[in-house]
Amino acid sequence: YMKFLTDANVPYSFDWRDYGAVTPVKDQGAVGTCWAFSTVQNVEGQWFMKSKALAELSIEQIVDCDDMQNPDLGQADCGVHGGWPYLSFQYMMRQVHMDFIFSKNFKFQKKII
Repeated sequence: YMKFLTDANVPYSFDWRDYGAVTPVKDQGAVGTCWAFSTVQNVEGQWFMKSKALAELSIEQIVDCDDMQNPDLGQADCGVHGGWPYLSFQYMMRQVHMDFIFSKNFKFQKKII
């Protein structure tokens, strides 16, 4: 997906918004969900790079459903209480046999349940 650039052909500025490649800015509120936001937005970007189509995936699905753990490091994804992007990537990769939920169907709630 990537092309190497030389100093001669590097643009002065570049903004993925100009290409329709990023979803709108989101607000996680006062809950510890940055790990889920970063994972989902990274996957959305990769999706765009591969398909040239913008997909807004559900952060709430990651926050509510991802229960991945790494007992060796004592790390786990714990909803609004924090988590780890590498574990949420693993969760998403395990979802290959089911449809990943799009944001419009499972919206982020910004609250502790």
